Amino acid sequence: MACCATAPARLSPELKAAAAEQGAAAAGVSLPALPKRCSTKTPHADPDIAGDVHGALKLEARQLDKANADKSSCAGLYDRLRAGLAKPEASKK
Repeated sequence: MACCATAPARLSPELKAAAAEQGAAAAGVSLPALPKRCSTKTPHADPDIAGDVHGALKLEARQLDKANADKSSCAGLYDRLRAGLAKPEASKK
């Protein structure tokens, strides 16, 4: 039994990689890349472009609205993806 306890430490890197690949294939799930807009930072409004403080605040509000809409869209994408990947038993509850 002592040899069994040390066996995983002796596995070759190739065997470990093959096992990981086989496990990923058996799982059958490959998530898509996160859309770029989901990770893009929204910059603050530049007061010099807006012309005055009031204009800068209006521009900032528009940019915040756009950023929030993008984040909501990304969350919706992954909520739908997760629901599509859910096991039938879990979705019936």
